Amino acid sequence: MNKKIVRIGALCVLMTTCALAQQKETNTIKNELDEVVVLDSKFALPKEKSGKIITKITAEDLAKKSGQSVATILSSVVGLEINGNQSNAGKNLGYYIRGGRSRQALIMIDGVPVTDASGINLEYDLRLIPVEQVESIEIMKGASSTLYGSGAATGVINITLKKAKKEVVAGNAYMSLGTQTTADKVKYNPQDFNQGFDVKGRQKRFSYFASLNSTETKGISEAKRD
Repeated sequence: MNKKIVRIGALCVLMTTCALAQQKETNTIKNELDEVVVLDSKFALPKEKSGKIITKITAEDLAKKSGQSVATILSSVVGLEINGNQSNAGKNLGYYIRGGRSRQALIMIDGVPVTDASGINLEYDLRLIPVEQVESIEIMKGASSTLYGSGAATGVINITLKKAKKEVVAGNAYMSLGTQTTADKVKYNPQDFNQGFDVKGRQKRFSYFASLNSTETKGISEAKRD
């Protein structure tokens, strides 16, 4: 009987010791997690942009659409409508993000807001920017006035141009042709021309980038219609 009591007492002491050791080990080891921001985007974003739906068109995507205008490429983005993109040359474009008005969509080039003073509604004509000079495009859909002002009530279109390369001298030349046919007048001769070139490079602390682009359209015109 005494041996049985001793065994039970020893087993209780052993279980208590294991429980205390496990509790002490649990209290001393802490795994601290880094800050995590859950987004529905495929690339890293700062906190102030979290919660916004951002679509990014990379340089690889733009390379597959050479010869098109920036307005044509943006027309394929879900939630973004460019009114007048497929109309006659010279027609004013309207940018509508999530159903908002054109003046509520902010257009930026390298982080600088742009407008066209020669137009009636001051909207910048994205058909004048060749894709060959663009590095990437980000479209932020949603209210962004707290970050970019009242002109970004429905969204922001931020265009990043190409920068100087690591080579001392580098360049690129491009040219595209198009026709202006209609249902009653079929003409296959080129009437839409877009050509240009850029020179860029880097020498120690000095970097440079220069580009020239020319766009010409004949035939159908919004200013002169039959």
